[in-house]
Amino acid sequence: MSPSEPTPRKVVVVGAGPVGCLAAIAFAKQGWKVDLYEGRPDLRLPSSKAANQQRSINLAMSHRGIAALEAVDPALTQRFLQTVIPMRGREPSFNNRLLCVLTLVPGQCINSIDRALLNEELLQEASASPNISIFFKHKVVAAYFDQKRITMRNLESGQEFPVDFDFCIGADGSYSVIRRQMMRVVSSDLDRLNNPEIILGWFKLHFPDALSMIGEETLVDDFTRNPRSPLICTKSKPYHYQDRVIILGDAAHSMVPFYGQGLNCGLEDVRILMTLLLQEGVKPTAPPIKVGTPNGVDQCLVRALDRYSDTRHEDLIAICDLAMDN
Repeated sequence: MSPSEPTPRKVVVVGAGPVGCLAAIAFAKQGWKVDLYEGRPDLRLPSSKAANQQRSINLAMSHRGIAALEAVDPALTQRFLQTVIPMRGREPSFNNRLLCVLTLVPGQCINSIDRALLNEELLQEASASPNISIFFKHKVVAAYFDQKRITMRNLESGQEFPVDFDFCIGADGSYSVIRRQMMRVVSSDLDRLNNPEIILGWFKLHFPDALSMIGEETLVDDFTRNPRSPLICTKSKPYHYQDRVIILGDAAHSMVPFYGQGLNCGLEDVRILMTLLLQEGVKPTAPPIKVGTPNGVDQCLVRALDRYSDTRHEDLIAICDLAMDN
């Protein structure tokens, strides 16, 4: 890079599962410098493959997951499609007779794909990018989003060290550390349940059956006295904090597996985020500092993330509910 060329911004991606890897690849292709951190060992190692064989259930990839992969890397998608097994219908039984139920939209059936193969291929693609650095056996200890810094721990040496970033992506799964750190600076829906009237109204809207069984007085008393953990709530909102951090995949919306759409939603998160970044003109280099802009906030990035949280939430709540009801 010549001295006259602008320096690319750095995005730190926490979690090297399929969603984290796809996000890293997408940002790298846009010209960002990417640091990808994973708490587990390298999934491509023989020892890791032996451990992953215990998770034998294949993943189900639908049209939305395939579209997300194609939006980031069409060639990689075509390689994946050569390994999938199309599941064009179901054969449920009724009165000892098999009933064939076919998909209604040609070409949009669910495809079965090996869990390890998908993750390893995405990881291999990320490793091949000159814009991506990958660090295994590293975990987040703390995050200071206002200062754009996280503290990492090397699990082999035990050493802790700071990592500066321009943008952070939490793709670290259902028990996301990034989500937990975000809860320190972002108000969630549960934070607003601070008086009996609001508490009862919220339960009447979302859990009327629980309210009738528990009783209003007991419910309010238990809710106000007992500690609540936001980590068990997978219907998060917002998904971001200012222009500093966003959570994607299971970190934002883990769901029961009955509908087979958790992976697809996570991959789609990446596609939608990248589309909004392009629409709002977010650049991989630092924007010019404008007079009156607080703390060097990238207003283009703020608008893109605001749009993501506002528009993505309804779809994710719907798929979570469909998965539970299926």
